[in-house]
Amino acid sequence: MALARSAGRGAGDGRRGAVAAVVAGLVAAVVGGLVVITADGGLGTGNGMGGGVVAVVVGLVGAVLGGAAVRRRSTGRGRSAVPSPPAPGGPGGTRRPPRRG
Repeated sequence: MALARSAGRGAGDGRRGAVAAVVAGLVAAVVGGLVVITADGGLGTGNGMGGGVVAVVVGLVGAVLGGAAVRRRSTGRGRSAVPSPPAPGGPGGTRRPPRRG
C-alpha cells in the first residue's frame, strides 16, 4: 500500500504519508524491542514477548516500505517530464520492408 499511487485524497503529493509510515514503523520497532527486552519470561509466558517480536518485524517492514515510497516521491519515478521516444514502426519510427519468401 505504501508504494501505491495516491488516489488524490487530501492535499499534497503523498510524501507526508510516506514519511509518517517511516516514523510509525520505527516507533513500532523501538517499542516492540523494549517489550522484548523487558519481558521477564520467554514465549508463551504471557509477558508479551511474542507481540513485541511481531511489532519489531512489522515496524521494520513498514519503515522499509515507507522509505521506498519517500524515495519514489523524491526522485519522481513514473512522472517523467521528458517524453519517451516513439516506438519503432510507429509515427516517426523506422519501418522495415515486409519479408518475402
